Amino acid sequence: MAMRASVVQQSPPFVADLTTLRVAYPAIDDAIDEVTEPLRLGYQLPLDRVPGTAKGIYALRVDYPPLGGAGRGVLVMTFHMTEPHPSAVSPYQTFTLLTLSERKPK
Repeated sequence: MAMRASVVQQSPPFVADLTTLRVAYPAIDDAIDEVTEPLRLGYQLPLDRVPGTAKGIYALRVDYPPLGGAGRGVLVMTFHMTEPHPSAVSPYQTFTLLTLSERKPK
């Protein structure tokens, strides 16, 4: 049976965050692509479950390569991930990007 590929969607709040952060991070779209493409392809990335949220909500640190070492994990993206669903009709998995923010140093 042929299966549909996984998909990545951007929620309106994520798009708003992305638009705001483009001022400080002009190459942010490339940085987001570098993490969403491996998600979509099923690579096992280091995900952190977001405590106190619904099932399937995760956070992922996003590197911003133009800053070199200072850009490592400088952004945090939250997203919802559905359970895998092998199907010829619907996507295998859906990743909905929820928020994007700068990571605050501790």
